Amino acid sequence: MQTPQSSVGSFAGSCLLKVPAVSPPYYNSFEAQTIVDFLKGHFECVDEHFIASMNREFYFRFLEQYTDTNTNELGEAELRTEVSENPGEWALKMIEEVKTFVMLTLKCLIHYYGGVVAKMMSEKPGEMYDLVLEIVFNQSLSNLLVKVFSQCASESEAKYQEKLQEYSYLKCNDLGIGKLFQLDLDKETPAYSKAIQRLKQIENSYSPLEKLKVIIASTRLICECVDDYWRDSEEDKSDELMIDADQILSIFLYIVFKARISNLKSHLRVIFEFGRRMVQHGAMGYYVTTLEACIEQVETMSPQLLEKIQNYYSN
Repeated sequence: MQTPQSSVGSFAGSCLLKVPAVSPPYYNSFEAQTIVDFLKGHFECVDEHFIASMNREFYFRFLEQYTDTNTNELGEAELRTEVSENPGEWALKMIEEVKTFVMLTLKCLIHYYGGVVAKMMSEKPGEMYDLVLEIVFNQSLSNLLVKVFSQCASESEAKYQEKLQEYSYLKCNDLGIGKLFQLDLDKETPAYSKAIQRLKQIENSYSPLEKLKVIIASTRLICECVDDYWRDSEEDKSDELMIDADQILSIFLYIVFKARISNLKSHLRVIFEFGRRMVQHGAMGYYVTTLEACIEQVETMSPQLLEKIQNYYSN
């Protein structure tokens, strides 16, 4: 076992010790329409391409380093005792090790192919990074990171779960959502059900990019839910159905309460830690930050805060 003070990326480097032979042709090489499709096809052939095999080797070594041989009722490997006892320090090591391996894989791809393919890859560094990240983040690796991140924030996660239960009764009006967007006025079922169900899929999305796509899709479904609600109305409300930043925050807060997603903050941390800077700080990152603000409001929810929210929007 290595300690958190050991050199970062040592396991990633050890994956190069056993490099299997490459025997072309590769799967889907001739059918690929883009450089991303071309390379993705190679990753699917573990026994045919050494970089795909390297990725598999890294995955097994990563789990071996941080998990025990025992499994829980869900069949997931349990964290090693030393990791559970000091999750914050080990989480930083895990983050750096995954990032190191991603960059190592990118360099290997460029040097292996060379020529025109390498030039095409260098012209699309963001797409190449997202591709490798998507391949590296399988279900077990993603679940392991979420588990460690949740242990790093165990107190806030417990408070979050407690508040979700305590305030599960909240309706749109309680959270200051404008009357035009209170889609639960004439029905008992939760409003924004499409967006709620979509956001829940973040638990089954493994790569940071896929988790981000779930959030973006949920945002779009908010607008779709509003359009569906008013589509058959005799009144033309099209000019008034503009959702501003304050309303987005309130609607997302409602959705978070109704979706009741465990470890939502940890899923967001996966995006923040591994997503590209353009994603983190761009338009897409805005919705991730909005969700993070919602989680903080959930954790601090109280009758006094509810009153402040309602007073703010009533004025």
